[in-house]
Amino acid sequence: MPPTDAHAEGGDAAELWLRDRPINLIDIARVLGESANIERLDGAAIRAWRDDLTLIRDSLSYARAILAADVAILSESGSQSPPAGRDVVDTVPSGLWSSPDPDQDQWSAEDIDDLADLEGLDLAIDEDLFTRTDQLLAAHRALARLDRSSAAATAGALAQIEEQLAILTERHATVEARLQQIRLVILRRYRQEASPARDQSA
Repeated sequence: MPPTDAHAEGGDAAELWLRDRPINLIDIARVLGESANIERLDGAAIRAWRDDLTLIRDSLSYARAILAADVAILSESGSQSPPAGRDVVDTVPSGLWSSPDPDQDQWSAEDIDDLADLEGLDLAIDEDLFTRTDQLLAAHRALARLDRSSAAATAGALAQIEEQLAILTERHATVEARLQQIRLVILRRYRQEASPARDQSA
């Protein structure tokens, strides 16, 4: 069912179409376009768009964090020889999710800034997050085939990831702006609904 139809009916189908399959840039553009006329939406529909856009925002935040870590790793590997027998993609999960080891270097302030978009994501609960971000992380998955001994291949992979990261960052900002618009509309309507009640009680 198209998201506009599901939102018009006030059901949960629109949210399901985002949860049960990977999200791509076309999906994100469609949701942004169809949620543009928020002033015309009723309460149920605008809350449904808010929920959909929140799913997209969290997916973009997660994908951006992974790609930012890839950029840091590839930038570092370009200035030194790669460790023998270890693929660059293997360093991402250990860097992101492993507990700190006092015998190893800790994340720098710059690394923490790159991963700040993960703040607020409940990855342990939202298992569908990995499915939704699958297509957004195609450049990350390509690292499994990267020949790190080739400076040209590493530079090409870095450029591709930086380009994808820039696109996702722009989409993330647009989605966050739309969510802010929705919050303001919901707040204004709540105040308008509450005003008559205050007037009557006075």
